[in-house]
Amino acid sequence: MRLSDRLRVELIRASARFSVDYGRPLRFAGSDLAAPTRVSVPTRHGKVGVFVYRPLPAEAAPLPVHVHFHGGAFLMRHPAMDDWWCRYVAATAGVAVANVDFEVAPRAAYPVAQHQAHDAAAWLVGHGDSLGLDGSRLSVGGFSSVEDWPPRSASRPAMPAASCRPCRCSACPPSTSRPSHATATRA
Repeated sequence: MRLSDRLRVELIRASARFSVDYGRPLRFAGSDLAAPTRVSVPTRHGKVGVFVYRPLPAEAAPLPVHVHFHGGAFLMRHPAMDDWWCRYVAATAGVAVANVDFEVAPRAAYPVAQHQAHDAAAWLVGHGDSLGLDGSRLSVGGFSSVEDWPPRSASRPAMPAASCRPCRCSACPPSTSRPSHATATRA
């Protein structure tokens, strides 16, 4: 990658928090939720941050969990740009939402982001109970270029160390997704 391309990507990443403005009509739901809790989750490529949103009123634990993979065309590492969506899902569906802060290009090459996404979902299946989450009731989804890979990241047979199968995979907006269904299992 040329230096000018790398600088352009870094500028896009740095300006994401100021330039991303979508989902305005849905920003009403969840605005009263507490700030998400940041959890550090181990992956085969190092730890990633996972931001956990909880619905109000506090539901009885363990909560089902929706794992959200933020948008950004695999170039912008700014999961807070989907904060409004995570709050909306938590508030309207009554589930916890785990927003995964996976690494993106050019700092990481394919398939690092996919591995981190899978590993974070698998960790929530195996260890979600430590956070009051029910990993056996897990769905995954996301925005942007992520729409193509959440179903494959968690259930693709070729994925190394496959350790979970979500009960629902969906991309957002739902009208453009082709969800797949499976029973959540622990390996």
